[in-house]
Amino acid sequence: MASLVHVGVLDSEAVDLATALQMFGEAVIATAIIVGNLLVLVAIATVSSLQTVTNYGIASLAAADLLVGLLGKCLSLDGGLLFVFFF
Repeated sequence: MASLVHVGVLDSEAVDLATALQMFGEAVIATAIIVGNLLVLVAIATVSSLQTVTNYGIASLAAADLLVGLLGKCLSLDGGLLFVFFF
């Protein structure tokens, strides 16, 4: 598969490997963001002793971070697949 990005003396196979490793790393990070924030939200929603004003603020931050993980990281992975970055 020919790459649209060529860096210095690296051939297209090396760039493709680097892109694949970067995308794998971003997928791992996105998965950790999504799972971690879902655990926080589920814990606060289900355990009554965690339902305090402070923890509602933490839940709000977890929900915002979850949206960043879902939208931002997934769009970043899509851009890596298409070799087009939207930002």
